[in-house]
Amino acid sequence: MRLNRLLIISALLTSHWSYSQTEIGSEEVVELRTQSGIRHVGSIIFEDDLATRLVKLSGDTVLIYNHDLKKKIEFPKNVILYPKSRFHYNTGYHLDINQGIGFGGNGAISFIDISINKRMTPKFTLGVGIGSQNIFSSLQVSGGATSLDLTITNGNTPVFVQSKYYLNKKRRRMYAHSRMGYTIGRGTEFNASESHDGFLASYGIGFTKATKRRLKTFFQISQTHNFSSGTALNNDLNGVSTIDYDIWFNRVTLSWGLEFNLAPKIKRTKYR
Repeated sequence: MRLNRLLIISALLTSHWSYSQTEIGSEEVVELRTQSGIRHVGSIIFEDDLATRLVKLSGDTVLIYNHDLKKKIEFPKNVILYPKSRFHYNTGYHLDINQGIGFGGNGAISFIDISINKRMTPKFTLGVGIGSQNIFSSLQVSGGATSLDLTITNGNTPVFVQSKYYLNKKRRRMYAHSRMGYTIGRGTEFNASESHDGFLASYGIGFTKATKRRLKTFFQISQTHNFSSGTALNNDLNGVSTIDYDIWFNRVTLSWGLEFNLAPKIKRTKYR
């Protein structure tokens, strides 16, 4: 029993360390690594050719001789810092490239988009974007004694606004997201002779992974709703016929992407 308790306590401590973080404000923060592998994180209060004095985030002061230094990493302001030099930004702009697929009902969707976003607060991000998506759907239309099996391909260009609200400050930072916009219909594809303009909305959850660079990765799952109209072609034994449609396309989507932060590059200095 005592062994089981120790294992549980060890697992909790390990979990806490793996997700521990330090929020950095407007001060300049650096990480100094020594030749022996020790890491010191804090603010430099004195530096010359012989030594560097650092106030650690814990409040302790340490003096390191420069010949003992291996690397210095200068972090940007207003970040959340994690072990092993990984971090998240709390302010600034970021460029997102997002792509994904989804399924639902009798169809599927594929899409890719790009957006520019601004962190309005440390927890809330707002952005605008444009993309490309193709929605596939199969449906059966009754026509008297016979039925028509139609396959609709609706290709459009969405223009949208989106938001993210962050739910925690962990290394894998969870968020709730939403999107609303307008879709511009595109030309003929497959047997869809025409796609008109429409409406889109989506919402879901996701997470962004902390890294050592400005480039982050994210993954999200969403429920999407696209309303559109158009004209579908049906080839049967009696010749080609057209059918007009007004449809809500509802899909569950999985997407992944890259977040490139438009911030100063992390400065790294190596010592001999």
